Amino acid sequence: MWLIGTSGIDIDLRRVDIDQCPLPPGSNQLNIFAASDKCKKRTTKCVAIPGLGFRRGSYRCVCKRGFYYPDTKSTKRYYNGTVIEEEYEKLMMGEESQYAVEDSFECLPCAEGCESCVDGSPCVVSLNWLMRTAILILECCVIACLPAVALFTWKYGNVKIEIRELSVATLVLIRRNFAKFSGDLKTLCE
Repeated sequence: MWLIGTSGIDIDLRRVDIDQCPLPPGSNQLNIFAASDKCKKRTTKCVAIPGLGFRRGSYRCVCKRGFYYPDTKSTKRYYNGTVIEEEYEKLMMGEESQYAVEDSFECLPCAEGCESCVDGSPCVVSLNWLMRTAILILECCVIACLPAVALFTWKYGNVKIEIRELSVATLVLIRRNFAKFSGDLKTLCE
């Protein structure tokens, strides 16, 4: 008589994680689920979330360097992999899906000159051309007036100023403040 038997293995799949994110370059790890994420590769990258068990969507789509999450007021700056998987499944079933909408589940590019950012603010100083032009015009006017001031100073530089009617208090004040600069001040007060 032959004995026929069966054996079974019971594996709790709730404790086994699925990593759908692409393997790092040069990795020789065996992962049949690798690169099965639905992140939009142009602007986002996949980051696995461990501990969620044997279910798809256990990842986040975070913005790549040079891009930012569109909802700048949100505390969670990533797209939930479970939501993306649900929308992708709707698309495959021919139903209306947000996954098919252009720019959905995508990050926005940073402003010109920014390597990384949190919103669309410019990283390079924007120039106020109106104020710069006004200052340049003022500088040109001052420079244009300098030859006239130099000519006036040269022509009238040797003219002596005669003080006729000053009070004694004014002369004392002048004497205190400017005595060290003028040796002739004493003769003027007499």
